[in-house]
Amino acid sequence: MPLKDRAIKGAIWAAFGGNGAQVLAFVIFIAISRMVGPAAFGVVAVCLLIVELTRAITSECVAVNLVSQARFDKRAFDAGFILAAGASLVVTLALIAAAPLAAMLFRSPEVAAALPLLAPLLVVHALSRLLESELTLRMAFRALAMRSIGAVMLGGAVGVGAAYAGWGVTALILQQWVSAGAAMILLFLQARWRPGFNVGWAHLRTLAAQSAAIAPANLVSNFRQAVDGFAVASFSGVAAAGLYNLAKRTRLAFQLGLTSAIGRVALPAFGQLKGDPKRLANAAERAMQLAAILAFPVFVGTGAIAPELIQLVLGPVWLEAAAPMALLMIGGAIATTTGLYENLLLILGRRGRIVGLHVFVLALLGVLILLVGRNGPVAIAAAVLFVGAVHNFGAWNLAAQRLPLRIGAYIRNIGAPLIMSVAMFALIAFVRDTDMAHALPLVLRLALLVAIGAVFYIAASWLFARTAVDATLDAARTVLKKVPNGA
Repeated sequence: MPLKDRAIKGAIWAAFGGNGAQVLAFVIFIAISRMVGPAAFGVVAVCLLIVELTRAITSECVAVNLVSQARFDKRAFDAGFILAAGASLVVTLALIAAAPLAAMLFRSPEVAAALPLLAPLLVVHALSRLLESELTLRMAFRALAMRSIGAVMLGGAVGVGAAYAGWGVTALILQQWVSAGAAMILLFLQARWRPGFNVGWAHLRTLAAQSAAIAPANLVSNFRQAVDGFAVASFSGVAAAGLYNLAKRTRLAFQLGLTSAIGRVALPAFGQLKGDPKRLANAAERAMQLAAILAFPVFVGTGAIAPELIQLVLGPVWLEAAAPMALLMIGGAIATTTGLYENLLLILGRRGRIVGLHVFVLALLGVLILLVGRNGPVAIAAAVLFVGAVHNFGAWNLAAQRLPLRIGAYIRNIGAPLIMSVAMFALIAFVRDTDMAHALPLVLRLALLVAIGAVFYIAASWLFARTAVDATLDAARTVLKKVPNGA
């Protein structure tokens, strides 16, 4: 198939796998949350934030560089395996040694016990990430989708059973291990590459240098994603961090399902167009257009109905998460396109610019958190939203310095869906405060708000973003059309 068709079909499978896995994970999260409560989730959330933060310098930097080469090279992948596995082992030992210090920092003795049990996941994630990279280069997104869903189901079943048995924090740790182990085994069965040690020094040196160049950007980016969670835990305690984690987990579920799906397809697709700046710019603007018109209402709409959704499925004990969730989901909508702009910079070899941008937004977020963090999770979520908007425009501006990206297209592709989504948010908030809505049972009120928001956004898109709607319908026709035999 042509690259465009393969990319769109790949995005659909990646979105299916990402969204399917995230939906299952979120359902499992809801089931377990009623049994273990916010405090237990806060402990595990803090530990997982630490583990995910260090993946930036152990495996993610290696995998991104391998995928950006747009072709599979076994010796390069073997070199990547040595680098990722070695770094993961060293960092795992460091985290285990630092567990008592983390417990003091977050004022939670449970962190000292949980972190050593979760840190070795880094080694498992390292191999899984490289196997996933090989499948990504082949655009085998159907296999990746099945792997994601299967791993989440296995881990979730074990986690729910352990939580029901009263294992608390241990149930959450066991869930993480089963999911990670199942994912690695399924990836190993699907991938063609097998780790080896037939590595040339040239491959090792080149990949090490490339990974060292991008690792700071990944570390800063991951730390920026984690710093708000760390701040909530430090300022307000692990119980508040558990509530904030619900809001953030909802955003990340959508982000991993939508943004990661688009990004996985866009990176290799953009890589094949890097020799033609005009075609690359056109492809990027089309990707931004589709991502924004489809993703923005999903993120913002979920934030708008957060009070009803949380009360219905989790109960009043989690209701304080609604306000930070609304702000974080608006920021998540903006972040769907930020990753695509950074993929462009990576393809263009502008790794230093990525690092500089991430350092800037992290510093800005750090200053804002220091200023408002003591005011609680809502203030921290507002700071995250503001910094996300600054990051988005900064990434676009850096990409526009090397590609013929148009400011008018940026405003149309980002601004119009965002304005319509925020207007939808305001309309839902207005309807919620009416006497009619208050008189309805919770389930009917939720259904009413969803219906009003959906009708409003569809109508507004048809009136004010018709080009984006037509592009979305064209993409849908591409997905649904019959592929000739042998294609």
